Amino acid sequence: MSTSIARVNILLELLPELYTPADSKEFSHRLVSLIARLVPCWNVGFNEIDFLRGRTTGVVSSVDFDMERWGPIFEANVNDHPLIKHYQKNPGDTRVLRFCDVTTTAEFHHTGIYNEFFRPLGRPYQMGLSLRARPQCVIGVGVSRGEKDFSDEECRLLEALRPHVLRAYQNSKALTRQREILKACRHALDRSNAALVAVENGHATLATPRAKGLLRKYFPKQGSRKLLPEELRQWVSLQFSGPRMSHSNAKDCAALPPFEIHHQGGKLSVSLLPGRHPDEHLLHLDEQMEHSAGQLQSLGLTTREAEVAAWLARGKSNPEIAIILGMKARTVEKHLEHIYVKLGVENRLAATLQILQNPSHEGADSGPDSP
Repeated sequence: MSTSIARVNILLELLPELYTPADSKEFSHRLVSLIARLVPCWNVGFNEIDFLRGRTTGVVSSVDFDMERWGPIFEANVNDHPLIKHYQKNPGDTRVLRFCDVTTTAEFHHTGIYNEFFRPLGRPYQMGLSLRARPQCVIGVGVSRGEKDFSDEECRLLEALRPHVLRAYQNSKALTRQREILKACRHALDRSNAALVAVENGHATLATPRAKGLLRKYFPKQGSRKLLPEELRQWVSLQFSGPRMSHSNAKDCAALPPFEIHHQGGKLSVSLLPGRHPDEHLLHLDEQMEHSAGQLQSLGLTTREAEVAAWLARGKSNPEIAIILGMKARTVEKHLEHIYVKLGVENRLAATLQILQNPSHEGADSGPDSP
């Protein structure tokens, strides 16, 4: 009884660690480590087996396990694995099972996975925990050791942990997906030429490259790039200091006059968008240049290329530039290709940053009318 109580106490101690937010990679490494602390064993393996693609991926807890050597052998014989075969054929069976629960010793000893994997390793005993089982895919945990088979008590202990492992696994998949979406959104923003800054407690937690370039240009004396310029911080703070606006009211935010600053022939306007929490905001930066396209010809551009470059620096898309200049979108693309070559850059974002930092661009004093 004392052993059971001790192991249950260990299980309870592991749950907070199990539920700590983690992506799929972090979760799998943490899971095998936690189970190794719960059940005496040689190794814990977390495997995702895709039968359609013939691919097995996984991690192990034992530092003595040579994945480079034994991984391919396991994958080549995975169809002989008694527990994986059982869960694949019985996807509704959520019990923690041992080899002896699904096959006889004689049958197991005639399999390739025993003779090429488990016997050479000297670890013939295993119990398995299935998280997801279908004919085409099995995801689960295998706990292995060599000295003696696992007891009924150990199976029950791992079975008690299963609902928590399943929930933590689902959480890790969701978190991984969210991070992938966030990464894709950030990549899209970076390539879109948008100028956006995410702000939390006066700190710029995220800024697109164009926004960084504009902040450097209009606030050249700003030291830390993690902090908003003092003028902007004060402006954001004032927007929520009075009764005239509630934080969560987007209409109120839209009605606020933007923050404006002039510098070397240009005007930067900053609009405030509310976040979900009082200390979280999104700033949209928009620059209006008082320059002529002719000023950009100092970069070696033709007159038409300079006109396209001028609107590119304003954050306009190819279709928008085409409408403004009365040309086809494909023509705009060809002009941009020539602009990239002449500026020595590879994309519109790099071209925009170079144009914004060009002294002749900053110092010009007249330009195209806003549409």
